[in-house]
Amino acid sequence: MKYKKIRVSYDTEVTGNVNGVYSVEIKDSLSFKSKEDKKYFEGFFLKNSKDYNRVMIDDFKCIDVNKIQEICFFPVRKKIKEIDMIDFCLFKLGLDFLISKKLFDIMNNFNLPPVNKIPTRINTFNTEYFLIGFPMIPQERIDLNKSIFFDTKKRSEFNLKSYDAFINTDFSVKPRKIYPDVFYDVDTIGFQGKGLFFSDRLIDAIQDAGIVGLHVDDTEMEMNP
Repeated sequence: MKYKKIRVSYDTEVTGNVNGVYSVEIKDSLSFKSKEDKKYFEGFFLKNSKDYNRVMIDDFKCIDVNKIQEICFFPVRKKIKEIDMIDFCLFKLGLDFLISKKLFDIMNNFNLPPVNKIPTRINTFNTEYFLIGFPMIPQERIDLNKSIFFDTKKRSEFNLKSYDAFINTDFSVKPRKIYPDVFYDVDTIGFQGKGLFFSDRLIDAIQDAGIVGLHVDDTEMEMNP
């Protein structure tokens, strides 16, 4: 299956956000419906930050939505637009972004891995959202014999010869096409340190539905049985 790297759009014309990346934020005193909800939320993602295996595909831990009620986010500026994909603050390992119910319903027609999915609303918005997070493939599962990288300084493509070279690449080296040495029959998955990937067929469905807020990068990934 073929994939492309995706992220939330940072285009001001799309997001309405003229300063910064994230468009909504948590306010401690207002976002959670109880102290118990906040404690559980913070505790769950603190465990993730201490144990990266909890966010990897084979050991992914899903938050118990029976222990947390709807979270309320707040726009960082009045001009933030009510779109289908929205970035948030603060970063939590195991969460990616907010998506509209409309987008989740599209995604739910495809093969999804285990996900973190927390009911969410944004203050002053009418759209129903979910705070969502996808598992990752560990970086050691890359097939370096096939994967292609691009040196932005030399403007050339090349293969890395060793895993040590891979994990120690600087910011001038970008993945052009990633080949994991393992196969998962899913349409959404992250690759550790390299971002989140959606299958080509899922991206087509999202774009055909007029979903707003998706940015598709030129980095590709391919997994085969």
